[in-house]
Amino acid sequence: MTSTIIRRLWRKSWAFFARAVSASLLAGALALGSAPAAADTVRINGTGAALGGLEAVAEAYAKAYPGSQVSILRPALGGGGSLKALQAGALDLAISARPLKEEERALGLVAQEYAKAPLVIAVAKNNQRITGLTLAELADIYAGRTAVWRDGSPVRLILRQPSDADTLLLRAISPELDAAVAAALARKGMVTAMTDQESAELLEKIPGAIGTSSLALIVAEKRALRPLPLNGVEPTLQAFADGRYPYAKALYLVMGAHPSGETRRFAEFLRSPAGRAILRRNGYWTPEAP
Repeated sequence: MTSTIIRRLWRKSWAFFARAVSASLLAGALALGSAPAAADTVRINGTGAALGGLEAVAEAYAKAYPGSQVSILRPALGGGGSLKALQAGALDLAISARPLKEEERALGLVAQEYAKAPLVIAVAKNNQRITGLTLAELADIYAGRTAVWRDGSPVRLILRQPSDADTLLLRAISPELDAAVAAALARKGMVTAMTDQESAELLEKIPGAIGTSSLALIVAEKRALRPLPLNGVEPTLQAFADGRYPYAKALYLVMGAHPSGETRRFAEFLRSPAGRAILRRNGYWTPEAP
């Protein structure tokens, strides 16, 4: 009886938390639209995995171009939210983890892939219950067949929303993982993170937690998380570059039909050899400069 009450309270508390996060993101979007910006300020938001790297690039850009202003806004609105804010004139650049849809291109939006963020399965650094997983073992966790760690403590799976890039990429790895993730999404009482940053915070704080993140977010934001090897392969940039670890989401830089000169200059700096080097140091894979 007591355990049932605890589970109910857990579910209610997380449902309340999810609604609060949604309200916070909505308020952030409204603030973006209403807050005045300096004439030459470049305002950027997007998928959470991109923000830490963009902040590092923006810092270098400010040194290269004194007097310039680039604002990486938080919290992350996600790809969809940032595209809407860009269309509304509340942002100058948006970062999406998917290509533009036809109707978005028809509005004059232009997207270019500038980096990839390797997808990882992560646990807290102090979680010594596990050192790596096979894809079959990962499927067992998502399907609910593995509910405890080797020491008997509970596995706390952190999910992302069904339409999130992490979820879609994970499901695309194999038919077994597709079915396992679908089963996890259908289970009641699961903890679901709304943003990349929220997912990282839950993985850091909840004992026994496991879930998706990105190598870039962990490195750029200095998160207390440990990416797990999958099928014996460490999720490193070198492993991704040589094809041994093929799981990553693309990051697209999106601008409107009439970007300012400052916006174009920052976009060029981001894709320059200097910008790419900064991104690589922060856990992003970038193509070599042409």
